[in-house]
Amino acid sequence: MNDPILLLRDGQFVDCNTATLRLLGYHSKAEFLNRRPSDISPAVQPDGRSSEDKAAELIATALREGYHRFEWIHARADGSAIPVEVTLTPITVAGELILHTLWRDITERKRAEEALAEYSRDLEALNRELAASNAHLAAAHQELERLAMRDTLTGAWNRRYLGEITQQEILRMERYGHPVSLIFIDLDHFKQINDTHGHAAGDAVLSAFCDVARQCMRATDMLGRWGGEEFVIAMPNSGLMIASLLAERIRTAMMAHQFPLVGSVTASFGVAECRAGETWECWLARADAALYSAKQAGRNRVIADASDWHETDQAELLDLAFLRLVWRDAYESGHAEIDRQHRNLFDHANTLLTAVIGDRPKGEILPLIKILQADLLTHFADEEALLRTTRYAETDHHVAVHQALVERAQDLAANFQADALALGDLFNFLAYDVVAKHMLSEDRKFFPHLAPLAEAAN
Repeated sequence: MNDPILLLRDGQFVDCNTATLRLLGYHSKAEFLNRRPSDISPAVQPDGRSSEDKAAELIATALREGYHRFEWIHARADGSAIPVEVTLTPITVAGELILHTLWRDITERKRAEEALAEYSRDLEALNRELAASNAHLAAAHQELERLAMRDTLTGAWNRRYLGEITQQEILRMERYGHPVSLIFIDLDHFKQINDTHGHAAGDAVLSAFCDVARQCMRATDMLGRWGGEEFVIAMPNSGLMIASLLAERIRTAMMAHQFPLVGSVTASFGVAECRAGETWECWLARADAALYSAKQAGRNRVIADASDWHETDQAELLDLAFLRLVWRDAYESGHAEIDRQHRNLFDHANTLLTAVIGDRPKGEILPLIKILQADLLTHFADEEALLRTTRYAETDHHVAVHQALVERAQDLAANFQADALALGDLFNFLAYDVVAKHMLSEDRKFFPHLAPLAEAAN
């Protein structure tokens, strides 16, 4: 047998074969025997424990379990270290307990393991480098995508990307019925700015205009540069009234802003809401036509394309010349108290609208919001009590709609007060979703049931 074999008794080597002497570099058994494992081992093993303590523990384990295999570092006669795999097996010879010890030189295995470990470390380092490189490439790709979608001067969406996202909004409108509107904007007399102050000043005006517009816009509104001094704002979930309100806010903010070197700059606005079945090209053409009308009428104004709309549609709710909600006879229910409360809510919404357009401070706007909310609660309670006296089958549903509107209004008002919501979003809900849309769609369903009550009152 070529493997080194040793016999241990009472912790000392009492016999060994020639292979052991050859492995460890001893010339005779006399030089080797009667030594302890710790005598021919480094003082400390690779795990940090002393060879003496660890050898005692391993021998105890072999005696207890009847077999034990482990790795060990031995020292040759010249002091050099050699890794071995040791198998300890307790045997009884002539009534004495002896540990049969088999060694295997694992130097090559250890070299292979170290080479594999080093290869694994190199591979991990390479993977980290690749990950960093991929992250860099991904960032570069994102930047290229951003540049492909953004106007490099203003940071607004470019013409191509704006066309893509508006097509998506048209599909969303057709599928879910959510309104979407467009504002076409042209900076007035922009050529004169370039001719008088130079193109660098003109570029500064374009960038500053985008900053002014973004301060007025909601988070969901999308500003794009159409070309030159022309811009387009796409407004998801917004009808003509809300889009006209935003256009007026931007127009007013532009008049109040002083542009470096140039001073005051105005803009003209054309507004159009997308119609059912309308293409992007037709929708844009209507907004462009409204913009043209604004420029023909003297510039620095908002013109909305509200032609061909029925009286009860939201386009007719807004007097575009004065940007206010307009009460019409067609909105009458025939019940004096309900109609009085509806008109009162219109008035409160107009007061809030005036404050929003005028960019009044938050301290002035909050009381107006609270007044509108209080009147809504009173109106909803009175309306629900009235409905319960009729045979209107959808009374419970209508009450549930009221409750949902009230809870939503309270949440939005709280978020606005905590500076977590833009005023435009809150106004959109209160003035459009609650006062206008709810009253002119949901409420109209029960108007026929109020007729007998109105006749009885007369």
